[in-house]
Amino acid sequence: MSEPSSKQPTTSTSMKLPSNRILYKVQAASGLFFASYLIMHFASHYSLLKGWDFGNKQLNRFRVIYHNPVYETMLFLSLLVHTTVSAYMVIKRRTEHTEDKKEGGLRPAGSTERQFHRYAGYVMAASIVGHVLSTRVVGLLFLKNPELYDYTMIFVENQHFMNTLAAFLVVFGLAGAWHLIYGTRLSIAILRDKSISGEPFPVLLKVLYAVMAMLLINAILAATGHVYPIKLQPHMEVAAEHIHKKMTMQG
Repeated sequence: MSEPSSKQPTTSTSMKLPSNRILYKVQAASGLFFASYLIMHFASHYSLLKGWDFGNKQLNRFRVIYHNPVYETMLFLSLLVHTTVSAYMVIKRRTEHTEDKKEGGLRPAGSTERQFHRYAGYVMAASIVGHVLSTRVVGLLFLKNPELYDYTMIFVENQHFMNTLAAFLVVFGLAGAWHLIYGTRLSIAILRDKSISGEPFPVLLKVLYAVMAMLLINAILAATGHVYPIKLQPHMEVAAEHIHKKMTMQG
């Protein structure tokens, strides 16, 4: 998500499009709804630091909420709207040359963090389809009981792919955490018709990101068996291997 630019070039088009102000508010509202899911998702991952069984129990508790058909449908729609509007605004911003401008050789305060926010969004946009397919869709397609899809899948897949999955999850998770923190602050400001342009990014939010990042990395290490020994339940391991064979077209 990007903050509205003060530069608003006018163009004549045969089809009247929504104003930037409306688009930014739609982007902000859809982003905040998706943020509700991200918060649950991170909390679930962090629970692995208390133990393998505890982490999987928390995962299933949160699933009661975000696998609810109404919530899941709204989640999908919010993601679709958010990414579509974001892509449109990126193209519009570049074609109209409304990127942050340097003043006296320096960018405005907070612009570096905003740029990281945009890069994090690009990482998430490039990764999220594959993440959804591999964590939600394959369970629905290949398991009689999709709820069998838990952290066992990450552990097994990471072993098959020699820790490359863990590396991907770290990059994906760190991008998601920054996009969540910066985007939440920005979205609230946009919906309140406030601007944070030129404001330094709050130190407390940087500290929050550092804490989230540290917990996330340790949680991923736990999920991939690098923090404590993991004893897999036989039926969960069978389900995970079944998923792996289907995904790699071995069966």
